[in-house]
Amino acid sequence: MAQTTLPVLSRSNFPQVFEDAVSFEVRRVSKAVDQRLAHSGLGRCAFEDEHCDCRDLAVVHHLLTEQEFCLRHFQAVSRG
Repeated sequence: MAQTTLPVLSRSNFPQVFEDAVSFEVRRVSKAVDQRLAHSGLGRCAFEDEHCDCRDLAVVHHLLTEQEFCLRHFQAVSRG
């Protein structure tokens, strides 16, 4: 069977094309997140302990500590 008659998914270059497309989308989404961070005034989660150095997107500003946290770590800090 000639290669030109094979379905697209069975072509020898499909993995490379797929990887390039996924990489492009990851870069596009990362850029959008970075732009949103710049406009929101919030940064990355400031939670750190001996087991975790969280760098998720911060969604809450803790008024007592003047730090920003992801929701999960804000709840943990608020409980004490």
